[in-house]
Amino acid sequence: MVAGVVLYGRVSSHRQRAEGDLDGQMVRLREAAGERIVVGEFTDVASGLSDRRQGLRRALRACQAESVTTLLVTHEERLARFGTAMLAEVVLPSWGCRLEIAGGDEELDETGDGDLVRDMLAIVTSFSGRLYGSESAKAHALTRAVKSTVKKGNL
Repeated sequence: MVAGVVLYGRVSSHRQRAEGDLDGQMVRLREAAGERIVVGEFTDVASGLSDRRQGLRRALRACQAESVTTLLVTHEERLARFGTAMLAEVVLPSWGCRLEIAGGDEELDETGDGDLVRDMLAIVTSFSGRLYGSESAKAHALTRAVKSTVKKGNL
């Protein structure tokens, strides 16, 4: 059996898509797939908090095929803001598949507290989205402010 890989990319807004962020993700994923057979490429333009992402649903269905061994994403939060551990440790393995992260977040990894900062950003993103609406300027400003604070080392 030849090992197949499913690629999944996501951006939160049509602006990000227009700026080429989604295309860039897919290029990195194709490179990371290397010589493996790409069974499917799936994308969404939606919040990582949304459970109505058709691209993700299709990607997960494709992962159920016996020929698929890997779901490849650029960053864990591209898959989902919360619950990725459940997908990576329970759901995907039950299908004989595993989650592979193609690109790290170099800015966060330099701090040494990357996991903690990612968790904090996920929480801020979630609550600001609920408070202001996930696509509002206030929600984006709050997330940028937290990221800026982390980059400056003021955390």
